[in-house]
Amino acid sequence: MSYNVQCIPNYRIAYFRQVGPYGPNNYKAMEKLKGWARQNDMLTDTTILLGVSLDNPQFTSPPQCRYDACIVIDERFELDIVDGMDERILSGGTYFVYTVLHTPEHIQQAWRDIMPLIHQKGYIIDEKPIVERYIGLMNNETYCELCVPIIQ
Repeated sequence: MSYNVQCIPNYRIAYFRQVGPYGPNNYKAMEKLKGWARQNDMLTDTTILLGVSLDNPQFTSPPQCRYDACIVIDERFELDIVDGMDERILSGGTYFVYTVLHTPEHIQQAWRDIMPLIHQKGYIIDEKPIVERYIGLMNNETYCELCVPIIQ
């Protein structure tokens, strides 16, 4: 696992929203997004896919938790909205970016490690959503970046 601090820009995103407990249905939402992106020839070595968990299940009941499976789109891209898809701007900012193997075991271990590490480094967690980010070839490999918003 490696980590760094990055300034992530605002992203214009197209997304499918999944409402309910985090888990297998998030994967289904991401697969739906990838299918749409494939049909539109949008999966390239520079494509950025995001998984955005909008709610903390410690404070929001699992049936109410929202997850957005997103693709970053250029501001000039003319989006043809399909059923269940929407678009918006995802606010950027400073993020603690932790690269991890994308397996259930590694992700669980990363979540056990990342918050104490952020606090140990002296950062404060911002109240923006936490983001899983997949860039280009990372979409086909087994890595992802956990991006936790921080205040320096």
